[in-house]
Amino acid sequence: MKRCRSKTMMQILQDGSLRILLCLTCSLAGAADDIGRLGQECQKGKRKACELLVATARRSNDSIALIAVIEGLDNQGALEGLAKTAGDSDVRAAAAGKLGNQQSLVSISRTERDPKVLLAVIPRLIDQAAVYDVSTAMMDRDVLEAVLDRLTDQPLIAAFARAKGNQDLRARAAARLTDAAALAEVARTAGEARARMEAVARLTDQTLLASIAQENGNENVRRVAVAQISDQPSLASIAKSSTDQATKMAAVAKLTDQALLADISRNAGEWRVRSSAVAKLADQALLAEIARSDRIENVRATAAMRLDDLRKKQ
Repeated sequence: MKRCRSKTMMQILQDGSLRILLCLTCSLAGAADDIGRLGQECQKGKRKACELLVATARRSNDSIALIAVIEGLDNQGALEGLAKTAGDSDVRAAAAGKLGNQQSLVSISRTERDPKVLLAVIPRLIDQAAVYDVSTAMMDRDVLEAVLDRLTDQPLIAAFARAKGNQDLRARAAARLTDAAALAEVARTAGEARARMEAVARLTDQTLLASIAQENGNENVRRVAVAQISDQPSLASIAKSSTDQATKMAAVAKLTDQALLADISRNAGEWRVRSSAVAKLADQALLAEIARSDRIENVRATAAMRLDDLRKKQ
């Protein structure tokens, strides 16, 4: 294509709109050709051409031509320069997607804030700490998801799960934990309740579960903790000492030990908890005593009904 002859602004205005359009089209095509030639020379290892290509990318808005050049470019130095300084984020992303130098990728991950570029960088990062660090600086969901997909280190997955925001991703991170200590930490301290619930559902430590059932500030987390507890004394302790009625009732529902149920039926401070325990008693003499003497009518009625049911089954 022929290059346009240089014209003054007055000459262009006098030529009319059609000639202006033709000249601008010619100029753009010429710029794309220049970019293409610089790319070819850079690929051949000519340092000056690489420097000019990077400099051109800083101010050029011809992303199509630049990306076309990047597709055929293997020069890591030029790719790094383009990935770091190109004015268009699509161009930076295209260059980052071809970088193999880990130091360069880490450097970009620490300074870049455009999600498109980071999404090109994250899958190429090897250093797990560098991958995780992206999640501490960015709250973009797609970026966080890419970070989580790339993480394999259990302590770092746990750290990701403990952070706040994007609760479904935090829960997904908790679900990937296999390390008992990491699970315990997430269960106790995660910023999102869904992450705590996911971690609690994977715990087996009965003492820790009992502690969470009594102390965690979220009702749903406490409910999941109780569901994981099989230790009867722990359930009885929760039923008697938890400050939350729903948690107490959930603990009683899992109790089968008759001695513990009898103790709760006599001594639990909350009448609904006593009534729930009474409904599971098998000791007819105790039921008769409670039906006569409990201070709350509802509890007495529950004892009488339970006693009647047991007698009918004899």
